[in-house]
Amino acid sequence: ATNGGGVCISTDNGSSFSCRTTANGLASNNVSWLIKNCGKLYIGTTDNGISVSSDDGQTFTNRNTTNGLAHNFVQRIIASSNVVLISTSNGLSISNDYASTFSNRTTANGLGGATVNDAKF
Repeated sequence: ATNGGGVCISTDNGSSFSCRTTANGLASNNVSWLIKNCGKLYIGTTDNGISVSSDDGQTFTNRNTTNGLAHNFVQRIIASSNVVLISTSNGLSISNDYASTFSNRTTANGLGGATVNDAKF
């Protein structure tokens, strides 16, 4: 993950890398977090939500506030099976369907502050 250069992916244990940017469909070149779970690659950005790939970064589905994400600045992503928790600068987004849809929790739901830096299962 890079800040401004997108994300570089290796499928051969680090021998070589292929970089993906907005030109390849990534939500933003400003990447804040990267995690792989259940064959899906989740990429968080600092300004346009997340990108999800099921084919090792060949194609992306992007999700941001327009699609229900709590905020476009992603602090952290954790995932277990189909459940994805996305810590953002305006609360916690929870998905039970591999980040297709979200329910959000904010200070109105009892969070101590708007920015959520981390989450745990």
